Amino acid sequence: MEFRILGPLEVLDEGREIPLGGSKQRALLAILLLHANETLSTDRLIDELWGEQPPSTPAKTVQVHVSRLRKALPGGDDLVVTRERGYQLRVEPDRIDSQRFERLLDEGRSELGAGRPLEAADAFEQALAAGTGCGAAWAQACDVATRAAADTAAMTPKVGRARPLAERSVGTPDAGATSMALCLRAATAAVGGGEGEL
Repeated sequence: MEFRILGPLEVLDEGREIPLGGSKQRALLAILLLHANETLSTDRLIDELWGEQPPSTPAKTVQVHVSRLRKALPGGDDLVVTRERGYQLRVEPDRIDSQRFERLLDEGRSELGAGRPLEAADAFEQALAAGTGCGAAWAQACDVATRAAADTAAMTPKVGRARPLAERSVGTPDAGATSMALCLRAATAAVGGGEGEL
């Protein structure tokens, strides 16, 4: 199963998109994905889902959304587990596109720092493929990937991959102060629905 949070929230099971239900279920999944393999308290989930306008029975409502999410996801009982006073999404990090993106970006930076621009370009190319759905993530990857492509071209002028990699990053937003955290918060907000919605 693959979880995509860089852009519209999607869950794919063997290439088939899984229907996730209403906006609060989707928001709950997004929050759990942002904190995969961490236990989030019910109180924190209530705050994240409803802020200052929780429903009249917020803990029970969280339980209902967790139950529905478990039913929607194949193997949901093993994925969304109950912990003391909270819940946890158990998933391998590479099954989440944002975590795969960050790992590949780190790999690319390490390869570049070690003087291996070809390997860096491979890692950045894979990161770009993972991050195309999110402006901030795309900008971050492109900023580093463009430098990797330039270094690759300078060190090995006949390498064919350097130019396409650099060209893919042309015209992307300035990375500036953007960060993965901002991108993921935006993704959460995008699936959160209206305030006070159940």
